[in-house]
Amino acid sequence: MDTQTALLIILMVVLLVLSAFFSGSETAYSSMSKIKVQSLANDGNKKAAQALKTYGDFDRFLTTILVGNNIVNIASSTICTALMTQYFGAQTGVVYATVLMVTVLLICGEITPKTIAKKRAESVAISFSTAIRWCIIILWPITWVFLKLTNALSRAIGASKESHPMTEQELSVLIDEVQQEGTLEKQEGDLIKSAMEFDDIKVQEICIPRVDITAVSVTTDIETMKNLFVTSEYSRVPIYEGTVDHVIGAIFIKDFFMRYVSGKPFRLTDIIRPVKFVNENAGLDTVLNELQKAKLHLAIVLDEYGGTVGMVTLEDILEELVGDIWDESDTVRYPVVR
Repeated sequence: MDTQTALLIILMVVLLVLSAFFSGSETAYSSMSKIKVQSLANDGNKKAAQALKTYGDFDRFLTTILVGNNIVNIASSTICTALMTQYFGAQTGVVYATVLMVTVLLICGEITPKTIAKKRAESVAISFSTAIRWCIIILWPITWVFLKLTNALSRAIGASKESHPMTEQELSVLIDEVQQEGTLEKQEGDLIKSAMEFDDIKVQEICIPRVDITAVSVTTDIETMKNLFVTSEYSRVPIYEGTVDHVIGAIFIKDFFMRYVSGKPFRLTDIIRPVKFVNENAGLDTVLNELQKAKLHLAIVLDEYGGTVGMVTLEDILEELVGDIWDESDTVRYPVVR
């Protein structure tokens, strides 16, 4: 084997390595989790930040990879064909070169590097970030031409480059994928999903129905009110005039017993506190915001005619986010009982 042949073989091996590099890079950047790389970049990883920058201009990156991959594949195939024809003749050499290069390029230049890059997408993308940046700079004159041609063709066929915002359904799928990867705990994922659905829930869907409301008339005597607090263990009880459709406020257990133990006579009207009134079609996010602003924990839900539909508390709203909240006095109710 002469020196020229040895150099051509070495060059062909180098080109095959570059082919593997380009193929692996394409798969790594297409498969990597942007969230994971962003986390590493926030921690000060400069290569991760470089990888994110490259990912941000994906069209330019992909064009560079495809141009580079085609150049090295064509060059390696040409060298192999020249070597085979030199040793086996024109016709037989071309057949040998074709079979050999198809096999080698598929195994070493495509399948193997892409499989490895798929399994370790983030680490491969970050490791190759500097090399890819140099490839983008070196091949820019060539890729610029192809980008212009691609953009012109896209405009000609009416393809749009506008990106569409992620929908809630797509975000939910993304959360499921992150949970499967182990980056996000199930409880955290469920909380995020609950927050996404929170503004879609109407207050009438979760409020305590009118028939189940424990309320008393403003004319109720003190002893009856005391017995109600003791037996019901509610901390707040709505007060109405005439019927439940005319709620005028609420009595707090703290206010009531402070007056009661003082021994001084008083009426329920002396300790009535205001409540919030909300429309039955209001979203939970709106009701929560109004209760926070008013510094209240109780809201009466009204229909379009002003009649009482039900009652909702701050705890009821929060349970839509974090699940059931039980205190020491609650009787825990399980959905399934043996």
